[in-house]
Amino acid sequence: LFFSLYLRKYQPLCPSRETIQPYELLPRQPLVIGEVPWTGWVLGENDVWVLEARGHTPDEVLFYLPEHQMLHTADLTFPLFPTFPDSNGSVTQEMLRKCQAMASAGAIRLLTDGHHHQIYQGQEEMIAFLETLLREHTHFQAVLREILEEHNGLTIGQVYSHVRQRHGDPVVQHY
Repeated sequence: LFFSLYLRKYQPLCPSRETIQPYELLPRQPLVIGEVPWTGWVLGENDVWVLEARGHTPDEVLFYLPEHQMLHTADLTFPLFPTFPDSNGSVTQEMLRKCQAMASAGAIRLLTDGHHHQIYQGQEEMIAFLETLLREHTHFQAVLREILEEHNGLTIGQVYSHVRQRHGDPVVQHY
């Protein structure tokens, strides 16, 4: 979707070293979407907003197309968000809540991400999707805490073994 919009507006596509500039070299600025504050970069003539997220990874960004009110969350909506050693689960939760507030404010009409292969449309659908991610993450973390509190000194393999034993839990089964 991004690429087809890009080609429609900027055809013919002729990238070169002279015309490509990393967005990080542009001045960072405050951006507000549906009364939700962000920091990021504006590309083109207000065509694409690059929003700093930095939860899933330290360089994580989201993309917002103001003209279409479309938000692309990339890896922010990866179900198990503290995935890497440098992931920050609390920042990820904060960013998901900001996306949810944008959807609640009617500032997003379309939501896409890098993992669910679906376009979420409509306020209720987007809010439900984001709420499910937050709720399931909280539940899965509670399951892990419970396992670790019950069994002292587990190896990673043993933790996985205990998680697999929770096959009756639909959230654990999902993850």
